[in-house]
Amino acid sequence: MPLIFAKFLSAAAARHGRELPAVTFEDRKALQAHHWPGNAHELKIMADRHVLGLKGKDTRRAAGMAGGTGQTLRDLVADFEAQEIARVLDQCNGNTEAAARILGLPRRTLNDKIAKLPLLAGRKR
Repeated sequence: MPLIFAKFLSAAAARHGRELPAVTFEDRKALQAHHWPGNAHELKIMADRHVLGLKGKDTRRAAGMAGGTGQTLRDLVADFEAQEIARVLDQCNGNTEAAARILGLPRRTLNDKIAKLPLLAGRKR
């Protein structure tokens, strides 16, 4: 299973324009322990989530593995949004005007989102 996952992971990284993320021993152990009722389709979805930074406990929960957090869809979307905002701000060296343009948001909306994100609240705007 880890070999097939690695192939899906590589394809997902290319598709999303992301670097290939590491697969930990814990990840491989969880892959092998899971029953995989969704077969290859479920494994492909898990690879996409891993590449997008939605791995870990949430990925195991999504795949039906032990250790899920019980986060709601709203929580997962908020986590992903925070990661993307941080990534784009880093890419733009903290320039919120450029980041807002890349994210397709009005600058004021981006600044409001930044203010609500605890990890990003101290960034320059």
